[in-house]
This record gives sequence, C-alpha cells and structure tokens, in this order.
Amino acid sequence: MTIDALALSTICAEASEKARGYRIQKIILTGPLSLVLEVYNAARRQRIQLLLSADAQNARCHLLRQKASQQPGEPSPFLLLLRKYVRSGLIESIEQTPFERIISISIAKKFPLGKRPYFGAVGGPSKDYDESEDDPEEEIGDNEGEFELYPSKLVCEMMGRHSNIMLLSEDNIIMDAIKRVAPSKNRYRLILPHQPYISPPPQNKHNFNLETPLSFAEVMNQLYEKKPQALLWQALVETFAGVSPQLAREIAYRLAERKGFDPAGMTLTTFQDWEYLYDELRTLLSPLNPTLSKVETSAWLVREPEGKVMAFAPYELHQFRSVELEPEAVESLSQAAEEFYSQVEAVGGQSQRKQEIAAKVGEYYDKLRRRAASLEGSLKKAESAEELKRKGEAIYAHLYELTPGQSLLEAEGLKISLDPDRTPSDNAQAYFRDYDKARQAQAGVPELLAATRLELEYLDEMLTQLGLAESYDEIMNLKAELGEAGYGPKEKEKGHKSPRPKRRKLPQTPSFTSPEGFTIFVGKSAQHNEYVTFELGDRNDVWLHARGMPGSHVIIKTQGRDVPEKTLEMAATLAAYYSKGQTSTKVEVTYAPQRYVRKVKGSHPGLVTYSNDQSLNVKPQKLK
Repeated sequence: MTIDALALSTICAEASEKARGYRIQKIILTGPLSLVLEVYNAARRQRIQLLLSADAQNARCHLLRQKASQQPGEPSPFLLLLRKYVRSGLIESIEQTPFERIISISIAKKFPLGKRPYFGAVGGPSKDYDESEDDPEEEIGDNEGEFELYPSKLVCEMMGRHSNIMLLSEDNIIMDAIKRVAPSKNRYRLILPHQPYISPPPQNKHNFNLETPLSFAEVMNQLYEKKPQALLWQALVETFAGVSPQLAREIAYRLAERKGFDPAGMTLTTFQDWEYLYDELRTLLSPLNPTLSKVETSAWLVREPEGKVMAFAPYELHQFRSVELEPEAVESLSQAAEEFYSQVEAVGGQSQRKQEIAAKVGEYYDKLRRRAASLEGSLKKAESAEELKRKGEAIYAHLYELTPGQSLLEAEGLKISLDPDRTPSDNAQAYFRDYDKARQAQAGVPELLAATRLELEYLDEMLTQLGLAESYDEIMNLKAELGEAGYGPKEKEKGHKSPRPKRRKLPQTPSFTSPEGFTIFVGKSAQHNEYVTFELGDRNDVWLHARGMPGSHVIIKTQGRDVPEKTLEMAATLAAYYSKGQTSTKVEVTYAPQRYVRKVKGSHPGLVTYSNDQSLNVKPQKLK
C-alpha cells in the first residue's frame, strides 16, 4: 500500500507538533532516494527524526522511532546542498498541499551579515553552494544584527515513479533535487537547478470540502446516470480528490455493514442513499478540511495472523473484519507506517539493490567459472603430455622393428600413429617436440587453477552473504567490500592518499547471549567473518561454520570456560541460519577451537582452513 493524502495529513500533524519551531541538527542520507532530518526538541529533551523518501515503490514521509544511520560512501551533491542551506535551520512549518501527497517543510537558516546567498533562475545572478566553504553557522555572532535569515523550502512529492525531494529557494526556484528530471523525460516539469518550481498538474477531481449535501447528491446522480453499474468504491476514487482505494473500500464496507449489502459488489444502482454516504465521507475526510480548527485523529493498523502489518490508516479499518482480522489501535500513524515499511524493505524493498549487485557479481563469477573450466582442460592436456613422451620413447625402443612407410606402431600398451613420410627417428622427435610444447604451455596451470577456485569460493561466499543481508547498511557494506576486492567500483577517498590505506569501518557485529550467559558473535561478510574469527575470537574460543557451504563465521566467547551443550546448539543454529543452507531442514555445522583455524595464505578475507573439528546437525532458525 502507499500513504494516501488522508494518512499524510495525520502524519504531517504529528511531525509538525514535534518538530516545528526547532533546529535541524543533522541530515542523514539513508539511501539513494531517502533522507532523514534530525531535530532536537528542547521541550521534550529528545531528538526527533523525520524520514522523507522518494522511492518509487515506497515513497513516504513519517517520524522514526528506530534511529536512522548514514549510508556508506561519499556524500551526494544533494546532501552537500542540504548541509549548506538546511542544516542548523529552524523548521517554521510542515504543511501538506490540500488533497495531495505533497509535504512542504519551510526552513529559515541564519547566514552571516552580507553572506546571505541568492539562488536565482537560469540566466539570473545566483550564488551556488560551495562545499569548501566553512559552515556559516560557525561565523554568526550573538547579536541579532550580525546575521540575516535565508528561507528555503524542502518539498517531498510522493507520487509513485514521479516521487521526488527538492530544495526550493525563497523565490520558488529549484536549488536541486534528489532526482533530476531533464527535458527529454518531462517537457512540462523540468526538475533541474535554477528552474522555477512547477506544481504537479491538478487531479481535476471534485473537492469534497466544497460540496454541500445537495451538490454532492447532484454529482452522485450524474455518475449514476453515466455508469449505473459502476462499483461504489471505484466511483468515489475516480470522482473525489483525496479518496484513495483503501479509504473508498472502507466507506463501502461501513455502508454495506449498516445496510446489509455485499460490500464487494455494491454498485451505484444497489446503493443510492447519497445523504448517508455524504455524512460518512465528511466524517472520514475531516482531517483534510482546513475550516475545522481541531480534528480528533487516531491511528490504526491491521496485522496478518503471523504478525506482519498489512495496512494502516487514521481510522479504524472495519473492512478487514471480513477476513477475520481485527484492527489494532497504536500510538501514532508514524509508528504504524514505520513498522509497515520496515517490513516491506526487509522483505522486498532491498531486493532491487541486491539483484543489481548480484547481477554484476554474477558476471565475474561466470567469467571465473569459464576460466576454471579452461584451466582444468589444460591440466588434462598436461596429463596427456606424459603420454606423448612415452610414445616418443616407445618409438626409439622399437626403432629397428619399424619398416619404411609404416603408419602405426602398437607397443607397450600404446597405439602410436606414425607419419609414413618420416623416418622412425623423425617420428620420435616429433612426439618429443609436442611433449616439450605441452609442458611449457601448462607451466603454472595448477597455481592459476587454485587461485581461480579461491576467487570462486570468495564470490560464492559474498553472494550468499548478499542473499542473507537484511538491511540497507549490510547490502552497501557488501557492495563496498566487493569494490575493494576488485569486483565493482571502489569507494572514493577524500583528501590525500595515505601511504597505508585506512581500513573501512565494518558494520556492527551481531551478538547473541546464550541461556548460560555466553556471548556469540556472527560475521556478515567476508571481511566481517575474518574480524569475528581473528580479532573478536581468541585461541580458547569456539569457532563454528556450516560445513561445505558459504556462510557466516560464528564465535563463542568462552572466557576460559567449558561450553555447555545448549550454548553450542544455539551457536550452531546461528551458523546454519546465516549460511547457504538457510532454507534446509538440517545443516551440518562444524566447530573447532579457534586456535586450529588458519587463514588461507594469499586469499581474500574470510577463507580459512581448520583441523581438530567436530560437527553436529541442526535446524536453521532465526534467533532474536
């Protein structure tokens, strides 16, 4: 589902109550198309985070309870722009465009006197941002006369594939956007720096707030005359601004519930109580009515039997009672939206990023497989080279038995082809020459094949970890690690190159505590596996790994104690779950003291050999 205009109005009110009047302390880019404004609310003594996303599938705006983190890599030009003009600014208002899924956040930032920027349209004077400049906030004095305010507006449009986030100047000029739109893509709305901001085209639907019971009845009668068999909920969506499919179905269900109709098949013919319909619409759409000073709002969600949120709204969702699901009241609609979208992104929201990375890595993997097959073929030829030598030696051994023009010699269990135009000695020399060529051609093949197999093992490991990745941060960390290993673009480094490259910061290590109080660490990438095994683990700890397949390295911190059976089983369950055998009914997990685990010399991180190991079979399970 998508956030509709009615839900957005409630979220806008929630955000305005908590963030309006306070300064933006931090701007966090959580993904290519999403960002978070962090505001410190002095009255509540808490940090408030407001998420804005222009993702085509999950465009949204809501407050966060789970703190967001910055995506790895270089800051984008748009983030640099926001840091220059928005960070340290005061949020003056958070408003919704009536009946639209558009949020505008008005911001005023202090600039030193005389340094207030001007961002004009194309052809006019302007002062663009310069990331090399100091943050002007540091130069501001205490006296009111030493600075002046620069107003700007952050606009988030949540419209499917046309979703976008833009920063506008005081003159409504686009300063930049998270997605630029060139003339080749949209001639009506250019979304480029220095272009005037043009609002999205109007919906050309009726504004319910302007309707009276009488005019509403006229509209509905006209609809009935045109399409008497049209479904009621579809007619409402097509006719009135701000009425989403979910809201329209809710209205139809409530009316059907009270009147005894079938909500799924209720048409304009079967239901014509326009006054009753008007009252229901007026009640549910009241948050979108600007003439009402105070509207009581609520927040509801509906869960599937296994606990997954399937819908949320600022009204009680009666429509799901038809499938025996009861709505649940929650503290805020932002809370419901956050829970819903975190599930969506955990299950499928990151799948596109995973697929893009996996497709690129898959190309390298296929190339390496072809190389390995070619090298294996070369090895087989190397084995046949010995036969060439034996044939040459056999010809010399039977030299005086050969007759001129002979084309075949059978000796010493070999069938040896001969060139009848050559002497026996020349035939033998030809075999020796072929033998020397074969030997020279195969020089170093075993080493090359071993190295290629290690590369394949590494990529298999990384593809497995990519499939197991559960968050954006984990996915981007794997992408960065692959780039460092030569399988994709490397992260750019700021400033001068140091003689010793700085190791990239690894993600937080997942840890679990067993019932007996033992700490268990789990690696989430090749580099992370090496860190868990050789830096977090020491010689007396226990190392675990799914046998014969890619997966996470797991370490049980023993502190010199014997490991109880339940702790060992718990760690083995984690090793099985975070492996290629995650969906198997049983996985064999090997374990050994960490001192018997060794890095593979000259290989990528995370590849090891081990000895003195034992194993047990467990069912893969996700543990909290």
